[in-house]
Amino acid sequence: MSGNDGDVIDYLRAGRAEASQDDIRQRVETLVVDSPYENRVRKAGGRGPEG
Repeated sequence: MSGNDGDVIDYLRAGRAEASQDDIRQRVETLVVDSPYENRVRKAGGRGPEG
C-alpha cells in the first residue's frame, strides 16, 4: 500500500469496507455465471433474503 498516513487511515476507515463489499459482489456474480444451477441461483437472488 502506498500513500501518506491520511490516505492509509481513509482506506482503513472506509475503503476496506467498500473493497469487502466489492469482493462479495464478485463472488456472487461468479456463482451465478459458473453455476450449473444458474436459473435457480438467479431466481433465489431475485427474491432476496427471506425470513
